[in-house]
Amino acid sequence: MLFACLGVVHASDKVLVEFFYFPSGCYTCDNAKSLITDIERQYSDKIHVEWVNVKDSEGLQRFRQYNLTRVPAVMVNHEYTILSNEISLEKLRTVIEAYLHETPPPPSSSTPLSLIVAFSLGFFETFSPCLIAILSFILSYTIGKTTCFKEGMLYVMTFGIGFVSAAIFIGATFALVLISMPSLQNAFVWIICVFVIIFGFNLLGLFKLPFQTKSLVKKLTERYAFTYAGLFLLGFLFYFLDPCISPFLFNVLVMLQNSEFTLHLILFCLGAILPFIFIGIAAGSASKLTRKTYKHRRKIRAISGLILISYALYLILSYLL
Repeated sequence: MLFACLGVVHASDKVLVEFFYFPSGCYTCDNAKSLITDIERQYSDKIHVEWVNVKDSEGLQRFRQYNLTRVPAVMVNHEYTILSNEISLEKLRTVIEAYLHETPPPPSSSTPLSLIVAFSLGFFETFSPCLIAILSFILSYTIGKTTCFKEGMLYVMTFGIGFVSAAIFIGATFALVLISMPSLQNAFVWIICVFVIIFGFNLLGLFKLPFQTKSLVKKLTERYAFTYAGLFLLGFLFYFLDPCISPFLFNVLVMLQNSEFTLHLILFCLGAILPFIFIGIAAGSASKLTRKTYKHRRKIRAISGLILISYALYLILSYLL
């Protein structure tokens, strides 16, 4: 069916515009509908608009064929994707005009700001008092028995790779769930935003979480911190055990849509692994680094909390209201 549509588009020299939406419960879909209506009116004899209801089985199948994860979304001539945060009259006109005049359309890529945000969230996720303290605790079991720089660096990076692997696992799982069940999109965003705001208040010291994981982390460290496999496992598990960490990834999850999924997740992971490299280089002075960081722990936690809350509010205003 997809190829049949493609043939029709080329035969009539019309540009095919597929608009993916939910018929109800999607505020951003309603706003985008008016834009698509305006574009359809302006280019009535030059484009063919197909309104694809993602809650229909046929619409959902087409939605999955394009590997989309969010609505609203626009697909132009089966190859150019315009995602929800990029849908605007100017963007639609630019892309349609490019296809009508057979010129290259503008790059369909993430905005520089969203890429910077993804990298920054990854960096601040790792560069936190919570992680540096536990990493120093773990290194006390490993660095103490070696004076070799290379071996010390390997200990740190093994833990870091396990840590980042957990982020990749969560991100990939989330993207696949959205592709399979796009109707849960808005519910997921609301849950993520509420979760992130709660943990943001926790970092600001305005709300105390009712659970603690320090004793469990200590037991796991005493048991697994002596081998590379154990360090990898500790890094992976720690991602799920500390309330300072995962909220940063949850903010990035909202960005994981279509082709942007890979790019945002890669940048987030690069930001997260960078502090591990610095810590690995200074592994012999890990305790000194911890002491210096802990002097400013409240400021770092407050900055982290403000970043989380601010971005969660931005997501609510941009995607949900």
